Amino acid sequence: MIYLIVGNSGSGKTTQAKLLKENNNLHKIITYTTREIRPDEINNIDYHFIDINTFKELKNQNKLIAITKFANNYYAVPKNELLKYIDSNKSTILIVDLQGVKDLKDEFKAICIYLKLDKINLENRMIKRNEKEHILEDRLREIQDYSKYADYIINANKSEEEINNEILNIIKKTSV
Repeated sequence: MIYLIVGNSGSGKTTQAKLLKENNNLHKIITYTTREIRPDEINNIDYHFIDINTFKELKNQNKLIAITKFANNYYAVPKNELLKYIDSNKSTILIVDLQGVKDLKDEFKAICIYLKLDKINLENRMIKRNEKEHILEDRLREIQDYSKYADYIINANKSEEEINNEILNIIKKTSV
């Protein structure tokens, strides 16, 4: 089963994906991005950080799906990684944005889990992780509501552990 973890910047998507992968033997598909790496991130663990020319080359080679531009950066899912897990028994976590949900949810029968957090707490979390002012402003301008596409909505204004337990309960309830 494929689980799409969605939410606005600062909602805890990456943190939850790391926890799920480390503690529960779930596979996380690592997506590509052209944005700058943050101090606490690791290339090829959190994202595949690539330049715009490499991104365009992969796109032209039809190696990417769920391509989107967010806050002046590109994001996409490596097609071969996703296809590898479609017919497997392994539960897979994938962090995507709204375009990713639209592209993947129905076609791959994925379950969408929305980590919902209000704008004030999103902003506070981005400030805490030392997001540059212009990036923070871009990300706050692009806040989206995923409710319409979500199979499950989790209030992300809780501890990492509480959110993680809620996601695990969803996975237990829905895994085949």
